[in-house]
Amino acid sequence: MLVSVPSDKSKSLQVSLQNLSGMNTHCIETDGDPNAIKVRPSIAYSGRFVLEGADDPGLVHKVTSALAKHNLSIDTMETADEIAPHGGTQLFKIDGICTAIAPLPKSFDSDEIREELSELGNSLNCDITLEDNVTKKKRDNWIWTEEAA
Repeated sequence: MLVSVPSDKSKSLQVSLQNLSGMNTHCIETDGDPNAIKVRPSIAYSGRFVLEGADDPGLVHKVTSALAKHNLSIDTMETADEIAPHGGTQLFKIDGICTAIAPLPKSFDSDEIREELSELGNSLNCDITLEDNVTKKKRDNWIWTEEAA
């Protein structure tokens, strides 16, 4: 969001924005044309999330809600269903990439998110995993390339 304020109010606005609960803000002061600065958000976290299990209404909503609760955005997501080879049960799969923009809140903990997704999976009778630092996907064989450390 682009905001114009008198220069003597700039610090006060920045402090007020930084004190907002549940919101990350980044302020850039400009002289002259504010459109001269190009801001590109940087990715602070990237992960691959996968759900596999019995199909049930609301699975996509429940998984994406759990990710959104931790301020993760869904960059890509694919879903598929198939009949189980033994028993004829309808199986469902979600495979996607989630990201968070820098700066991450101090409370961000991917292990905590992973545990929460695992518990959600247990309650839904399916497996949900979250793998850190995934940056791109090769679609042919569901192979994912990890970001260099």
